[in-house]
Amino acid sequence: MDFNTSGEFQGALELLQDYPFQSNEALTAALEALEFDAETAELLVTFLPMAFLRCLLLPRGVQFPPTCEFAAGWTAVLDQEPLFVRSMRFAQARLAEGMAAQHLQAVIRRSPEFAEVNQQLQDDVPPEEIELPPAQVGFQELEPGDLEEELEARPWWKLW
Repeated sequence: MDFNTSGEFQGALELLQDYPFQSNEALTAALEALEFDAETAELLVTFLPMAFLRCLLLPRGVQFPPTCEFAAGWTAVLDQEPLFVRSMRFAQARLAEGMAAQHLQAVIRRSPEFAEVNQQLQDDVPPEEIELPPAQVGFQELEPGDLEEELEARPWWKLW
C-alpha cells in the first residue's frame, strides 16, 4: 500500500485506540489485513504511539532522544525515518483537533517510552529535567484491566 494519506494513518490510529489490549502482533496483523505491508504495519504500531507521546510532552519540556533501538539489532534515527516524521505530523494535527482522553491514553501507553516518562513524572521530576535513554523497541503487552485500574486510581491528567 502506498502510505501517503492521513486516511491510512487514521485507520491505524483507530485500531490502536479502539483495541488497547490487543497485542502489538495482533494489531500488526490487522494492519496487514488492511493491505499494509508487514514492515510498515510493524513500524506504525511502534511509531504512532511514540509520536503521540512526544507531541503531547515536547511542549511541556520533556526531551526525547533522537534515536530508538530495535530488538532486531538496528537503530533508527527518528527524524530520518519518513514514517516517523509523517507519524509526528499526523499526531500534531490530531492533537490540535482534540482527542478523547481514553483514546489518547490507549495510544500513548503503547509507546516504548511511556513507562519511563510516566515513572519520572510520578517521582516529581520536572518535565524539563526528564532524561530518557533511546527507546528499546520490542513488543510490550498490556494486560486486561491495566488501563481501567490506572483510570480509576487517578484523574486522566495525572497519567503522565
